[in-house]
Amino acid sequence: MARLSELHIGSILLTGGNLFQASAAFAVNLILVRYISPSEFGWFAIIFAEASLFYAVLSIRTNALIIRATESAFSESAKDVYFNAALQETVFATGAIFIWFGVTSGVGAWEAVIVLTLAVRHWTVLNKGFYERTLPYKALSVIETGASLSAHLAALAAVLVGLGWMALVLREVVLSAATLFGLAKAGGLTFRRLRLLSMDEYIRLYRESRGVWLDGVLEGTFQRLTVMAAGYLGGDALAGLIFQAQRLATVPHQILAPIVNRIMLNWFARTEDPLIRRQGLIRAVLATLGPLSVTAVLIVLYADPVVPWLLGDGWASVSGLMVGMAGFVVFISPFEVLRSYCYAIHHTRIVLAARVSQHIGFFVPLGLTMAGSLSIADGLSFGFSVAYAAAFVSVLWLLYRLEKNR
Repeated sequence: MARLSELHIGSILLTGGNLFQASAAFAVNLILVRYISPSEFGWFAIIFAEASLFYAVLSIRTNALIIRATESAFSESAKDVYFNAALQETVFATGAIFIWFGVTSGVGAWEAVIVLTLAVRHWTVLNKGFYERTLPYKALSVIETGASLSAHLAALAAVLVGLGWMALVLREVVLSAATLFGLAKAGGLTFRRLRLLSMDEYIRLYRESRGVWLDGVLEGTFQRLTVMAAGYLGGDALAGLIFQAQRLATVPHQILAPIVNRIMLNWFARTEDPLIRRQGLIRAVLATLGPLSVTAVLIVLYADPVVPWLLGDGWASVSGLMVGMAGFVVFISPFEVLRSYCYAIHHTRIVLAARVSQHIGFFVPLGLTMAGSLSIADGLSFGFSVAYAAAFVSVLWLLYRLEKNR
């Protein structure tokens, strides 16, 4: 009962914190777009996506393994393995990124800053799994909200003094540094004895994480490759417009993300009664589908007059892209609820099948684009909606089949 109460309080605090973060990000972004062009946003988005793609592919998600581990399995030796695996994958991925940039486009000062910023953030997120396992959501809400607010205020100050697109990089630097500092002050960082892992330990980690890893790869590649595809097909300007539209369309999910990605995973993993767990799943899916459907309708009705008024005429095309992403708005959070449930019951194969449907769904509108039936921009924006609708329906159907066959 005490643990359930902590989860209720944590969900309220994290959701409130994310609502504040989303509001601050939205307000600051309205100013940033007045000083930074779509092409400059696009350049940043492409570099950021290209660099973070390596972390998405190479990470085994030790934070998820830590959170879902049973008390009996979470031994001192297991903690050592998780800690060193997280550190070693961060170093390896960071080195791989520098080599890639060095071979392809070259490593400039700003590219190096972005990569190192992502390295710090990646390790911090993985290490935070030790802390989050103990349900310290009050402290986490303060840390994450404070870090986000600091980052956006730094970007705002930078753009107002004339630094232009450099404000985007500064925002990411401050976010990573402030999060790391906040966790350190709260005692939320875990350090274990440094050592190289044995081959047997690597094999055990692979077996434990392969489902989570493959899901993370498919998720990470989808998010990054969509931005990179926009840049390849339409140039930096289209990539910037897609980046902005996706950022705005993700705001409702950003508010709900602590519940559907973190609170629900913790609750599902620690609820032993299958009936109670399924009832919680149904309620969570319905609770997200309703308000998000209303939000999507409002976007379709009012994006055209509201977006140019908010962002300026140079970003007017974002309104049409947001309309195309209405399905993305509806289905992303319910899908994440279902994904958390599958993680908790160790049925990641269902999520993997849904990820395949997601990728196929994204490329259907792009196929129409290649055939000349849709513009590149419409094909990309509709692709987000079809992708997440396909993923949601797939995992829902597979879970239904799983329960029916039991």
